Amino acid sequence: LELANQYPGAQGIGFLQLVKHDQKDAFISNLREGGAKDFNIWPNQDQNDYFPVVYVEPLDGRPVLDTGFDMQSDPVRAAAMRDTGLPAATAKLMLRGVNGQPAEPGFLILAPIYQNDRTPRTEPERREALSGFVYSQFRAADFVKSVLAIKNTSDINLRLYDGPAALNENLLA
Repeated sequence: LELANQYPGAQGIGFLQLVKHDQKDAFISNLREGGAKDFNIWPNQDQNDYFPVVYVEPLDGRPVLDTGFDMQSDPVRAAAMRDTGLPAATAKLMLRGVNGQPAEPGFLILAPIYQNDRTPRTEPERREALSGFVYSQFRAADFVKSVLAIKNTSDINLRLYDGPAALNENLLA
């Protein structure tokens, strides 16, 4: 698929599956029986629906650390998981560093997946047919670097901010 070439700056691609509260235990048991022996949904919160990371394919060789993480438990990630039927990006996130490195600013892009491979027209129909989300994680500095590498842009000084105000706390890269 050449995902790293098709999506420059992406750190990986993954899938979040919708798990209803009353199906949580059976879902975890099925994954464990299928070979994911240590799988668990975390953080452990009592809620109606969960969206745990079920599959992750890192594109940059970094270890997979997020399996089982319920993305809906984080308000920034949950805000991008709306019922629009379209892909959405999160606001600025601090993405965990690896090998002792500090956290770095970044974002996720999430695309909803519906039953029967079609996007229902209305919000109630989309809620009923939602299976989960495909997502990709981007470290902002790597994303900007890869976008600028597409053309000769050595004479451009680019800064990427989250939101309308160019404030230091909104700086992504």
